[in-house]
Amino acid sequence: MIMEEENKPFPPCIPYKTFESFMSMLKQRLPTRIDLSYLSDKFSISIGTQLMYAMSFLKLIDINARPTPRLKLLVLATGEHRAALMRQVADESYTFLFKVSLDIQHTTYTELVDVFLNTYGMKINVCRKCINFFLAFCEDAGIPLSSDFVSKRQNLFTNSGKKHQEEAGFIGAGQKSGST
Repeated sequence: MIMEEENKPFPPCIPYKTFESFMSMLKQRLPTRIDLSYLSDKFSISIGTQLMYAMSFLKLIDINARPTPRLKLLVLATGEHRAALMRQVADESYTFLFKVSLDIQHTTYTELVDVFLNTYGMKINVCRKCINFFLAFCEDAGIPLSSDFVSKRQNLFTNSGKKHQEEAGFIGAGQKSGST
């Protein structure tokens, strides 16, 4: 089922390295509000906007763009404490994955794609970015994932992976890989 037009944020689709860089930056100075005026000194407007959406989806800022107590803890945490906080963030933010009958340790990559597509009605290229962020976040949090994800994530959406896209049902035989 596709999410209704409510104020539910879209899953993050920024590169995870950008998110990591931002989190490292927050260790140096956590502002009272994370908005474009703060982000525009360090990131482009589009990346800053995506970071704000990511922070909102992950419930690390409130509706007024103010850091939540969890963000404050996460910025200071290290090691297993940080991983535990990240697991809590993932569990609360990705409820559409963790609260359904999807077994994240044994599911296939295509099943994961289906859940993202059916929940948010996004285009496949956006879906790929959201899944890449999700998988990197889970890896950083120490959440066990299906071994199928690693191999599929690396070759399913590359230009040389067109055959894999066709096999997975993302594009029909003879259809150009750029269309969805």
